[in-house]
Amino acid sequence: MVRTRSASSLEAASRRRTIFESNPITEIWRRMTRCKTEAILREEQKEEQKDGSGLKKVLSFWHVFLFGIANTVGSGIFVTPGTAAKDYAGPALFISFLIAGLACGLSGICYADFSSRLPASGGAYSYVYSSLGEYLGFLSGLCLTLEYGVSSAAIARGFAGYLRELIEACGVVVPTVLQEYPVNGSNVLVLDLLPPLLCIAVAALCMLGVRESAWVSSLMTVGNVSMILFIIIAGLPFFDSDHFSNFAPRGAAGILGGASSVFFSYVGWDAVCVLSEEVEKPTVVIPRAI
Repeated sequence: MVRTRSASSLEAASRRRTIFESNPITEIWRRMTRCKTEAILREEQKEEQKDGSGLKKVLSFWHVFLFGIANTVGSGIFVTPGTAAKDYAGPALFISFLIAGLACGLSGICYADFSSRLPASGGAYSYVYSSLGEYLGFLSGLCLTLEYGVSSAAIARGFAGYLRELIEACGVVVPTVLQEYPVNGSNVLVLDLLPPLLCIAVAALCMLGVRESAWVSSLMTVGNVSMILFIIIAGLPFFDSDHFSNFAPRGAAGILGGASSVFFSYVGWDAVCVLSEEVEKPTVVIPRAI
């Protein structure tokens, strides 16, 4: 059976082709800047929930809140303070943290407003797509994918090193296949199978379900925060006010440089918005979690 197109569809296609041929720049610009309004996105979410193809709403406020802390309190808080204090701010590092925190706080207010108006799982991609257009939304999603990919690789690489040291400290020999192998004797380029294996393990955990992965993430978050509190409490007896004698060795420039350096320690809280479609009452829970 041969299907024929209706006269109206043929006329519309002809009109689009005529517009494109007569003014291609205008047509390309129109396609790049076309948006999905909030109403359209909300309607799509409702249809997905009706036919069962949407994401399951199983997360509570505490799941989302601890997920945000887990993404923020990562390796950055353990690595960047020492480098920033040594190279930039000195004892004035806490001011650098306040400045970086203020910048993140202002961004957080914007994200909270967006998430309350548009509870979509795409996060920043959905916000840009609905407000600035398809092309900029695509670039935003591409940047987010690159960001998560690069940061995940860096974290897996660092975690693999710490894990090997922990295993060796327990008196267990790390299998040869999980050791680092320099490529052609290089000290920079190495072959390491442990980081990708860790990524595969985390991916498998996520595939079990969002509730299970949320509980594991919450457990690791409690461990991270407990470690930070332990370091603070254990270091209190060694406090010496003489260390503040040269408070800002590089002046305001050093403090601002330290702020740009420790900003990495705050990165990750925006991932909370990605969970919007998996949370009951996301317009309330997500802004509070942020």
